[in-house]
Amino acid sequence: MNPGNIKRRTLLVGTAAYIGIIAFDPLRKVWITDAKAQSNHSIAIPNLEGQLLLDPESLAAVADDFGHIIQKTPIAVLKPRSQEDIAKIIRYANRMGINVTMRGQGHTTYGQAQVKAGVVIDSQTLNKIHHITSKKVVVDAGVLLLDLLKATLAQGLTLKVFTDYLGLSVGGLLQVGGIGGHTQHFGFFADNVLEVQAILGKGLPTVCSSTKQPRLFNSLLGGLGQFGIITQATLPLIPAPSHARVYQLSYTSLNQYLTDQNRAVKEGQFNYLEGQVVPNPSGTGWTYLLEAASYYTPPQVPSDSALLKNLNPDSGTTISEFSYFDWQNRLAPVVAQLQASGVWEFPHPWIDLFIPNNQVKSYINAVLQNLTPTDVNGPILLYPFLRSKLTRPFIKTPKDDIIYLFSVLRTAPPDPTVVNAMVTANRALFEQARNQGGKSYRISAFPFTKEDWVQHFDESWQAFQQQKASLDPQNILTPGQGIFENTNKVET
Repeated sequence: MNPGNIKRRTLLVGTAAYIGIIAFDPLRKVWITDAKAQSNHSIAIPNLEGQLLLDPESLAAVADDFGHIIQKTPIAVLKPRSQEDIAKIIRYANRMGINVTMRGQGHTTYGQAQVKAGVVIDSQTLNKIHHITSKKVVVDAGVLLLDLLKATLAQGLTLKVFTDYLGLSVGGLLQVGGIGGHTQHFGFFADNVLEVQAILGKGLPTVCSSTKQPRLFNSLLGGLGQFGIITQATLPLIPAPSHARVYQLSYTSLNQYLTDQNRAVKEGQFNYLEGQVVPNPSGTGWTYLLEAASYYTPPQVPSDSALLKNLNPDSGTTISEFSYFDWQNRLAPVVAQLQASGVWEFPHPWIDLFIPNNQVKSYINAVLQNLTPTDVNGPILLYPFLRSKLTRPFIKTPKDDIIYLFSVLRTAPPDPTVVNAMVTANRALFEQARNQGGKSYRISAFPFTKEDWVQHFDESWQAFQQQKASLDPQNILTPGQGIFENTNKVET
């Protein structure tokens, strides 16, 4: 590497100046930040358009996530200005034996997008919406769903699948899956992709689709960041409606709730379908809320009687009207309130599980017998989707025609004892689900062992290992998932 390519970088934070990394010493395994400290073994960093930073503020900003449970401090943060920056730093990391991970909005809950003594690539600087046509949109990985929704709606278009919270990045969702009320019709967010650009584990750029390198395409989408880092995606668009009519049906009977949910997902009469388990105001017992929406643009309007004809709530029905945008962005006021109160920064030991339909009644009954609202302090999601809509082989779900998402979105006080107890409880919920054919959606807050991963991938484990060995042979990518043993270690 030509020493002339060394690029010093200075980041001003307040009144203090920090000098960026200029080289790495592979023998001492330390970063070099001062030209006087270089040895004969030091190897200069590549010339980058963006910034490679190591000041304490930049490191601290990516050392945590939404869970606020696991903290892993990296030794550098890359704020790329191009895909080539990412390719260069991955190639450099391979040469030096340094781990790398991509971080979007940090909405994981158990350190999945963190890396100790490695490089975090902050995707927030790759946030361009390149162009929109009548059928597709090309976006960088760091683009937020909220910004994408605003841009497409301006042209009368929309994505097929949204998550409930729109403050998430495209790249982060494509790596893990992305689920919401539209999954019943279209699958996960990661099932709705026409093409991706990525930098593979060896630092090689690639472009792939369902017809161009389809095996690689299917590996990257839902691959948990193990094979490459998605930098850009082409997503399909459909015409956007202007309104959403929202139906909330309440049940005191779990059996009737599940019966109606199964009927609704099979018949597909609603554009959006979710549901919750809600604690009764008395503090004892539960109510079940089927939440559905029908989208429309006047003068066409939904027929309430036709949509609700075969559903039998025993505790009331409410009907509300929203604009399409306001419905998709419905959590914004709630999130703003949580942020203003400081609760948004509390620990979030969330758990997300996939439960097979043939076991969901017995599983939920058993769980709710031992669960109280104070154990949760947050919403409990319970709603179905169809396995036939899923296409990505490494997003593992139960082998049943209908699958239920069961999420306990816990909020804990900043007390390690309480947090650890909730994480332990999450592990117990997972094991109980696994014994009944369930799977973990791997954004959850509880430890996962090597044996767990082998069981999780099941018949896909060998293919997953082979892709890892082929695309990231030095195992530098996304160690926070804990799938493969991480032997890379760099001192600060």
